[in-house]
Amino acid sequence: MLGGRYPVNRTFRGGDHYSGDCVENHVKDGKGTYTWANGDVYDGQFAKDRQEGQGKLTRPSVEEEYVGSWLADLRHGRGELRVRGGEVVFQGDWCRDELISGLRTGADGSRYEGGFLGLRRQGRGRDVSPQGTSYEGEFVGDECHGQGTIVLSKASASPSSSSSRAVASFTGVFVRSLPHGFGRLCYLNGDQYDGMVVDFTREGTGCLVTSRGERYDGGWLNDVQEGSGTCEWPGGDVYTGQWRAGQRHGRGRHEKPGQWCYDGPWESGRRHGNDGRLDLASGDSYRGSWAEDVLNGEGSHANKRTGESYRGQYFKGRRCGEGSAVLSDGSNYQGRWEDGQIAGQGQLIDAATGDRYVGELLAGELHGSGRCEHASGDVYEGSFCRGRRHGHGRLSSVRDNETYEGLWAEGVRSGEGTSSSRDGSKQYWGQWRQDKMNGEGKLRCPEYSYRGTLRDGLRDGHGICSVEAGGEYEGQWLAGEYNGKGRFCAKAGGRSVGDVGIAQPGSVEEYDGEWVRGKREGNGVWQDGKGNTFTGTFVDGVLQGTGSVKLPSNDCYQGEWCRGRKHGRGVFRFWDGARIEGEWCDDQLKGTGTHVSAAGERTTRTYGHLTDAITPKREVERPSMAVPGETAEPSSRRRLSGHGGDAVTSDGTPCGARGAAARGGRGATALPSGGRGRGCGSRVLDGELDVLNDSLEEELANIEDRGARTLSAPSNPRHIAAKSAKAALVAPSRPQSGRQSLGTQGSVVRDEQPAPGRPQRQSAAAASGHCRPSGATPQAALPSPGPTGPRVEEVKQEESLEDAPQDRHLLAQLARGLAADNLRLREELAAARLEIRELRMHFDQGGEAGPCRLGDDPVQSCGRKVWTEGRLF
Repeated sequence: MLGGRYPVNRTFRGGDHYSGDCVENHVKDGKGTYTWANGDVYDGQFAKDRQEGQGKLTRPSVEEEYVGSWLADLRHGRGELRVRGGEVVFQGDWCRDELISGLRTGADGSRYEGGFLGLRRQGRGRDVSPQGTSYEGEFVGDECHGQGTIVLSKASASPSSSSSRAVASFTGVFVRSLPHGFGRLCYLNGDQYDGMVVDFTREGTGCLVTSRGERYDGGWLNDVQEGSGTCEWPGGDVYTGQWRAGQRHGRGRHEKPGQWCYDGPWESGRRHGNDGRLDLASGDSYRGSWAEDVLNGEGSHANKRTGESYRGQYFKGRRCGEGSAVLSDGSNYQGRWEDGQIAGQGQLIDAATGDRYVGELLAGELHGSGRCEHASGDVYEGSFCRGRRHGHGRLSSVRDNETYEGLWAEGVRSGEGTSSSRDGSKQYWGQWRQDKMNGEGKLRCPEYSYRGTLRDGLRDGHGICSVEAGGEYEGQWLAGEYNGKGRFCAKAGGRSVGDVGIAQPGSVEEYDGEWVRGKREGNGVWQDGKGNTFTGTFVDGVLQGTGSVKLPSNDCYQGEWCRGRKHGRGVFRFWDGARIEGEWCDDQLKGTGTHVSAAGERTTRTYGHLTDAITPKREVERPSMAVPGETAEPSSRRRLSGHGGDAVTSDGTPCGARGAAARGGRGATALPSGGRGRGCGSRVLDGELDVLNDSLEEELANIEDRGARTLSAPSNPRHIAAKSAKAALVAPSRPQSGRQSLGTQGSVVRDEQPAPGRPQRQSAAAASGHCRPSGATPQAALPSPGPTGPRVEEVKQEESLEDAPQDRHLLAQLARGLAADNLRLREELAAARLEIRELRMHFDQGGEAGPCRLGDDPVQSCGRKVWTEGRLF
């Protein structure tokens, strides 16, 4: 139809096909679809045979689809281009078939909004990558180019592999999508850099401030410090100098405020090289060589505050090799050093003491062999260990005036060693411990020599001590004193020597037994130097308890002792076999005892001050014991049976102390109370026995006194013999030479043996003990030669007596008879005391006192003797 549109469905040569509106001459105009032979399809508006208006172009060969405005077969205006099925979509304004601005999105999430040139980013725009990295700035040729800012996502790594930190963003100049030039780098850790950047790498000059507060301003190369620069640390440290590969290298100065400052060579971040100077706040300063950040090589150290200084060699930061030093205490040392301490051979002068040491040292202490000269003059040469004498060494001491050579341990003498004084007067060979003589050893002094065990310098343990003047002790010691089992012998001419305590002057003494702290204590045998031998238990140096003594005369005593004196029950044996068994008190034989003669005849006697005689079982005729001027009492008043006999009162009536009444036998009368108890006499028994005991002591003293006066009286045979040579001196009772008997205080009575060849004449009176010079009054018996008698000194014979040996012998027999009477009297007194003791025990045990009635005279009716008006009845 002319002048109007009409539909056409036409296929052209080449395979194209059109279906749609046409105008005259088959011009496509209006709505239509054109399909090209390659498969492209346009469906939209046509005008004057061109695509114009709204339309959709599908190009399967390139997987593109455009929907939008067309002008003259070109995309022009607003439109949308989908590539590869919508993987990339361009939306925006088109001009002459080119996208000039708009939005590009991708199926992967990428997005760009900004200028375009031929589907390429051009001009300013903002691009967001699928990972979240965004760039906003200038684009050229689809690349970031020019000024811009890139913000990297946290999941993205730094675009530059050379970067040591993760870059968060960069604002600056980009070249071909990479930072290049001056800009600011921000890192994920908070660091920030302002300076030259190449490909996200610090390069050139710039300033880095880290999140820790560090700041570096200087040259950079490949993202690290290079060249000159200054670094400041948060603690205040400041380094200014050369850098290489991010480390201090070359000449530089590092200062740590308030602590130290170093100025010198550096290498790889460490102090290294010669001529380095380190100044410390403490006053220490060092000048010298360094190696790998430590002192190494020659150097000098000084401390202004303490005055300490050192000059010498260093190795790995410590003094090592030869060097000299002034120590903090002022001491001077010159020699070897190891590991920062004095070690090896050297010389040390102690400023405090003035001591000078030359030898080996270790760890600053004397160790090894060396020689130490003390300011006091003492010299020690030998081994040391940890500053103390240890091992073998020799000490010459001026203060102690002695020399010691031997073993040491921890500064004191310990082990085998020898000590001697300078003059050689005192020497010791043996064991030491804790600087004192301890263990087995031999000690020699001018006064004595000792061989045995010592402890803490004192004799302790088993040992033998000999005194040069004579005397020896062998046995146990404790703290320098005899203690334990030991034998003591003081030879003739011995003397007491200081603390040794051996020997009395000029004595001969021997003791074998137990000791306690220098005194005889325990069981032992003692020869006192006077010929006496004591055997028994010693306490505080004297016999105590049970013991015995043997006299030079072969007399002996065995029994109880107290404080070195015979006290208690005992037996005294005479040389001829006779013996006395009884009680002793304070070295005195007292009470009732038994005398056994050499022939075995037993006699019960009483000793002490009791005046009554004791009647033995068999009456023995005795001489009168009356003192001159005193009348003897009738025998009826002096008899008291020693064994079953009856004592009599003043009128001759028997008391019956040991009679039937005491035994509860015939004649016994019950007490008024009807019970068994003490009689009326028991009321005064205790007090009377005490008085009686005192009276016995006094009576014995009177007897001894009368005997002495009798011997000294003008009528005494001793005086008669001295004047007329018709009588002899009073001689001891035993014929053996040198015989002794124990006196009242342990004294000795020495008897004289008759001259050989002299006849022994004895009158009947002398033999019976009743010999009395004509016209002389009855004489008291001589003192007993036994243990309780007084000491009778040996009487020197006068020259006039030598002409009358027979008379002298006769008078000697007379004296022996008188002495025997005195001995019998003492024995009877001792028996009386024993009976009194038995009476006391009898009444204490509740025995009957015998016939006794209330109102009777106790003296007459108590059945025992009592002390009345100063007399014993």
